[in-house]
Amino acid sequence: MKNTALALFNLLLICISCNNTNDIIPPITEEPTETTNIHTIDFSSVTGVSEIEDFDIENDVMYFIFNKSIYSINLNANTSAIEQIIEDTTDWPASLKVINNILYYQGNSAWSESTNIKQIDLNNVSAGVQSTNAIIGISRSQLCKNADKIVYISSPDGFSPTNNFYELNQSATDKKIATDTFVLPKNMRVIDHYLYFSSQKEIRKLDLNNPTEESIIIYTVPTILNGSDNDGEVIGFDIYNGIIYFSQVSSNKLLAKDLEKPYEAPTTLKTNNNEGETGYGKIIISNGKLYAKKIIDKQIEVFEI
Repeated sequence: MKNTALALFNLLLICISCNNTNDIIPPITEEPTETTNIHTIDFSSVTGVSEIEDFDIENDVMYFIFNKSIYSINLNANTSAIEQIIEDTTDWPASLKVINNILYYQGNSAWSESTNIKQIDLNNVSAGVQSTNAIIGISRSQLCKNADKIVYISSPDGFSPTNNFYELNQSATDKKIATDTFVLPKNMRVIDHYLYFSSQKEIRKLDLNNPTEESIIIYTVPTILNGSDNDGEVIGFDIYNGIIYFSQVSSNKLLAKDLEKPYEAPTTLKTNNNEGETGYGKIIISNGKLYAKKIIDKQIEVFEI
């Protein structure tokens, strides 16, 4: 009887040990798998040495900022003809968005006294800049779209840690939709009632239904240590069907992270140039396609997602 009781006790210890072992199984990680691009947009005909500051797509036309100018390219055309829309050497374009054939842009005026958003009627480009719209506060030179509204960021003054998010209203006072502090918002995207943005190595979101609440971190990108203070910071970011697509300083990779798989490493979609160099810059997603600017080359790679 004692032997039977001892055997049952030992069996119980084995079961407990097995359960504890399961609790400490390390998280599953995913091996990076590359994908191939379906198309490459080449704008080597554009003169100057610069980087694309921002770009947007509407009605199968891409609009992008390069070297103080704004250009367009028809994505459905058989040729890669690039058309210059406007050059602005006094208020260098830094951020642009297109809504209903109106192109809005802001200059590179973060922390300065600039208070304007400029606009161009794409049905009457020859008329040039049609009007300027004063904003509230000091510009942070970041624009995004919320349905048919332009959203911009400003601060009370050039040294304030406060970021106010406003909807531009040309016939009334601009509506404040959110406020956040001690972040550096870039790459803004509005999806449903959330405003997503990158801030250094973080991807954050604001709940537009709760404008008094500050943003929360939904993902922190992997650390890169190559000796620079901004190594690993997010350059380009977009989000689609719960997957974050991003590029980083001092990385030659275009990466994707599934938010429903928190224990898996990000997937490498593509590598560009040599290890340790920045391979990709700005990223946008439009009509089920991912557009990623190659840093060194005057090219944008297009991927089906």
